Amino acid sequence: MKARTEHLAQVCQSHRLGLWEQPGVYPDITYPPSPQYSVFYFNRKYKLGYCPLYKSGTTSWLYNFAILGGYTEAQISRSTKQISDISRSVTPELEFDGARQALNDSYLFLVVRHPFERILSAYRDKLENIRVGLEHGTEHFYQKYGRRIVEKYRHGAVAPRAKHWDTFGVLKEVVKRVAFRSGDGDDESVPPLGIEPTFAEFVQYLIDTDLANYSDDHWIPYYLYCTPCSVRYHAVAKFETLREDQEYVLKRGAVDHLIHAKWRHMTKGKPTKAVAESYFSTITRDQVEKLYAKYEFDFELFQYSPEEYFRMTM
Repeated sequence: MKARTEHLAQVCQSHRLGLWEQPGVYPDITYPPSPQYSVFYFNRKYKLGYCPLYKSGTTSWLYNFAILGGYTEAQISRSTKQISDISRSVTPELEFDGARQALNDSYLFLVVRHPFERILSAYRDKLENIRVGLEHGTEHFYQKYGRRIVEKYRHGAVAPRAKHWDTFGVLKEVVKRVAFRSGDGDDESVPPLGIEPTFAEFVQYLIDTDLANYSDDHWIPYYLYCTPCSVRYHAVAKFETLREDQEYVLKRGAVDHLIHAKWRHMTKGKPTKAVAESYFSTITRDQVEKLYAKYEFDFELFQYSPEEYFRMTM
């Protein structure tokens, strides 16, 4: 963990960003001028601070913050609210002065994963199939992103809008029937409608989009969201070693007597290399290189390599 935080500081210093910004010297990367205080979850009683990078183990940690805030596991399981809303209800956003103070006196951490794996996970959970995962927002993501991506990148396609076509009233009934038959409303055997964006279309959308100004929390680059060059994080946990890193953070944050490390995930789990290859083989080497360029600073900050994914391309 020490090696990870030291590497983070060295990279930020080499690019003269955030805490290492030099007056009169223009940095070589466009970087936020200050931390996004509103995105943090601070438990002031236990002085623990977390920046949630969605699709990187956030369910587990938001669950932990809900428990620290006074919820019981039974209350969480009975609730119809998203875990982010439950956790936010007991760790409300702090005003500027309070957030600055919390950053100074809290044990701060974030959790990252391989950027390409996170992008794939976001696509599979939110955009691949609007017939699955309605309770996790697939309707919202189709309306906000999916149909627009299809209209822009699929020749001759005009994606339907819910207000013109009762897609989702029908879909909810279909999902109910599937859930009744299988006992699982997140059944991957339910095929997409075919109006959703393909992975290749989603990747092209990311390549063409100014992610600093037009992005979603599930695929915004890490450095733009959690500003790791402007915040002195005490720990950089990784999705690939999530349980071990959870135990470390809980112990160093002095809350291990209240919470035990546990993996919690409400949607699809970590894709295997075979699954990843089935998606990345549908896009070109040129597309992956351009996608890498959009997230290159994340790769550098957190010591990930794109090489394995380059080899998967068609």
